[in-house]
Amino acid sequence: LSAVYQCLVECSEFDGASLCAFSKVPREWSQDGWVRTLDGGYLASSLSFSHDRITDATGKAVMMRWEEPIMRAHAAALCCGAPSLSGSDVLNIGFGMGLFDEAAQALGPRSHTIVEAHPDVWANMHARGWASRPRCALVFGRWQEALPRLGLYDAIFYDTFGEGVAEFDAFCAVLPALLRPGGRFSFFNGFCAHSARLHTSFAMRTSACLGVLGLRCRFQLVPCAPPGEEGWRGGSGGGGRTQCMHSWS
Repeated sequence: LSAVYQCLVECSEFDGASLCAFSKVPREWSQDGWVRTLDGGYLASSLSFSHDRITDATGKAVMMRWEEPIMRAHAAALCCGAPSLSGSDVLNIGFGMGLFDEAAQALGPRSHTIVEAHPDVWANMHARGWASRPRCALVFGRWQEALPRLGLYDAIFYDTFGEGVAEFDAFCAVLPALLRPGGRFSFFNGFCAHSARLHTSFAMRTSACLGVLGLRCRFQLVPCAPPGEEGWRGGSGGGGRTQCMHSWS
């Protein structure tokens, strides 16, 4: 059975229809939950904030509190075995609930830059006092627009909402202009989360792509406790943030 599964994964890896074509579909929630639009969709929607989640106007979950262990693991991974981020300049693409940023701040980075594109999240960040945090710089806008305002970083985390593989690939393409030699990069590995086979295949594809940039890619399984079905849906109606069938990294 494992040999058959491996064959399916490898076939998916080289099947452009499975891994690449979905970036060309209309930018709305696709049936398999891979991609959501930025074109007048998510960024123009109204968000609601509570202690345990952010939901959009349709009740779909944008981010949830149960993801906190994953975000702490990302921050720890960026330390690359060191006890802290001391002496490191950190860049985060996508604030959300600030779970990664809280974890990163606790590790004492030299500087901490956050890029956020949604106006409601941006307002929430300011209401929570992030603009006055020491050594913290906030940049409003999509990362594509923010690039000229960014510098060089020792550690970069990427977790946007409403972008697909095409945007992720585009960000990886500019990593050499953002990451210092010896730097670390981590990302929320939620692509193809509806299918263990395609999720594994995407991980293999990403590892190969980052390898071309000289980055060794390691995936880490993070234990977490997602809520029941109602928690996934973020209230009544609609699907929440995609359910993961495999590893997060």
